[in-house]
Amino acid sequence: MSCEDESTTARQGAGAGIPAQAMETVEQIVGAVRDGDDERIRCLLVVLAEVADAAVLLYLRERLNAERPR
Repeated sequence: MSCEDESTTARQGAGAGIPAQAMETVEQIVGAVRDGDDERIRCLLVVLAEVADAAVLLYLRERLNAERPR
């Protein structure tokens, strides 16, 4: 995982104010969940825990719910 510019933040949409690194990790988690890759999910959650705050966790929840079949 690359840490290009941790100070860069999302400026629009549901992820407003969330660091780019955290958003990228969330998207990788969503992909791993979609693929059913439990090992990768665990690894990515460890990475996310290093930078996550309540806003990031709520964003993860929103993204995972958006991917659920209806």
